[in-house]
Amino acid sequence: MPMLNGRVLLFDYDDTLAKTEEIALGAACVLLNRILSERNAAGYELPAFVEQFTGTTFRRILTAASEDRKIVMAAEELDHWVEVEKQGAIAALAQQLEATDGVNQFLARLTELGNLMAIASSSAPDRLEVCLDKTGQKSFFGDRVFSVQCPTFNGRGKPAPDVYLHAMDTLGVQPEICEVFEDSVGGVKSAVAAGCRTWGYVGALPQEKRMARAEALVETGACCVFDNWAQFDSLFEQVERGGQKDVNCCG
Repeated sequence: MPMLNGRVLLFDYDDTLAKTEEIALGAACVLLNRILSERNAAGYELPAFVEQFTGTTFRRILTAASEDRKIVMAAEELDHWVEVEKQGAIAALAQQLEATDGVNQFLARLTELGNLMAIASSSAPDRLEVCLDKTGQKSFFGDRVFSVQCPTFNGRGKPAPDVYLHAMDTLGVQPEICEVFEDSVGGVKSAVAAGCRTWGYVGALPQEKRMARAEALVETGACCVFDNWAQFDSLFEQVERGGQKDVNCCG
């Protein structure tokens, strides 16, 4: 951990710092299928939905599904369903959410060392606030929480690099001193495009899905992939020494 002195750590939120996706994506899939059914369009099976839309805002999900299923949705209706999905997800997360295993201890150690940390997420700010309260993580980040859905953010969502570029610009740091943690292909693309060294985390996934996701993250540009926050110190030293990609999901 001392080797991290002076490094700035930027975290995705969903399924990186907390186990949100199973809760939120399940509810989003039910809602989307309800919307499609009302228009006599075919719905999505949950596994395919999760594979296609992990790390994606519900607005982008609705837009993609509308194009795929060839339905037309007015802007006002799109706004309505985005709000319905957000409130449903917030209610479920406030009751069920847990931090990913071991991450709060990892964040506490970094706080003691004085590392600057921030969140760069696709989730809405009010949803993030509820999640940070539920998991006890708010004190680690303060106001350094950046969302593509913030009204003052004018950039593109992930996989574009905009949210990471915005976070670094606001913090006054360069990508060369940043370490980013992401769980999705789109998120890794975003961070890599922003010029940051990017680590893949797959510990929120079921064990049988971790290796396939890890390989996809490495192919996308992650320097290393892990599934246990306690592994990070040794993996960081290995990557610093060798600079080579490594998939390590079996620790």
